[in-house]
Amino acid sequence: MHKNGGIPYGTRLRDCHAEVLARRAFQRYLWHEIMTSLRSDVNCNVEDITNLKILQRIDNLKFRLKDGVSLHFYSSSAPCGNATVKKFAKMRNEKFDGSYDDHHWPASKHESIESHSIKLGQFALLLKRDRTFDAHYCGDSAYPGFEEPSGTSLDVGVMHCCSDKLCRWNCLGLQGSLLSIFFEMPIYMQSFVCGRKFTNSICRRAVCCRAIEFGKKKTIQYDLNHPSIMGTAEYLNENAVINMDKASYGTNANFGHLCWIMCNSSVRESQRGVTECVDGNNGFVIERKIGCNSFRVNPVMNKISAFSTFSIAQLYCEVLSLFDAELAEKLKSRYDIGNLNLDTLIALKANKAKQYENEKQKLLKTRTFQKWKGRKKLLTETR
Repeated sequence: MHKNGGIPYGTRLRDCHAEVLARRAFQRYLWHEIMTSLRSDVNCNVEDITNLKILQRIDNLKFRLKDGVSLHFYSSSAPCGNATVKKFAKMRNEKFDGSYDDHHWPASKHESIESHSIKLGQFALLLKRDRTFDAHYCGDSAYPGFEEPSGTSLDVGVMHCCSDKLCRWNCLGLQGSLLSIFFEMPIYMQSFVCGRKFTNSICRRAVCCRAIEFGKKKTIQYDLNHPSIMGTAEYLNENAVINMDKASYGTNANFGHLCWIMCNSSVRESQRGVTECVDGNNGFVIERKIGCNSFRVNPVMNKISAFSTFSIAQLYCEVLSLFDAELAEKLKSRYDIGNLNLDTLIALKANKAKQYENEKQKLLKTRTFQKWKGRKKLLTETR
């Protein structure tokens, strides 16, 4: 618990939407492979290095994806936010292309959307609103009948939609800030596959093309990534898709509040991965009772998620300790990792992941993303 009696910053998951959980699990997997490689130096275990699944170590502390490894993002439905706004783009009926087998996808970049109008809302950011949004950001504006989006735990503040986050990841990489320290290049997805509510032109606008201004400022490392955009009729879980008849048209599928996140072990079969059940309404881990198949009604308030921001900061220091224990201890003390707060996390990233943070600032200065932190003019999504 926090030294002031509260809960340390980042110990619970505020956004439990599937796209966000998938990325967090992937990041945990990357940390695991990096740690395994560095531990092999200490233990002189060459087998661990050769058995890394997706990463290749290129020098003392730098990694990259192995040759032949590519990343593909699947979403069972159009990501909330911009990808569900069926406006400002020319739509057409999607056609199935049977020329690709299971291991191939379109290699050429899709046609990008050049012109846009932020004033009309074409590329505007959208928010998963919280109960305090009206008072803090919209003055006297009223949004009657609002329900907090399922899978979010918003006591205070604002949260951007999955479409905006995917677009940001296609600019800065899936690895995020602290992991960028250990990679020579950012890690981008090569394809994005969507199930329900898919429209190609809308989807490519949402996940990449509206950040075209950032693409014009590309560097050797960072660029706007345009993944192959594809739709599929194969749904991940048909039980979670409602029958869109006249009676239910316009009704969202009810996915419930229990959210699962899993990261497999990357090296040895004897090592178990990490699997958690999280209450999407409050972001806390839910534990199974011993000898019982059911879950506790009340979440475990003092159990920190292995996929939380707090745990990632701890992992960063743990990785550092494998090659410089003294430096790791200094960082833990300087940034008070055991009692993390937002200010110390921002300082840690700014000091240790300077290149990534500089690129992020460039992104936040573009017309599309300059309002990322949540200001009055941001549009609001009420799914």
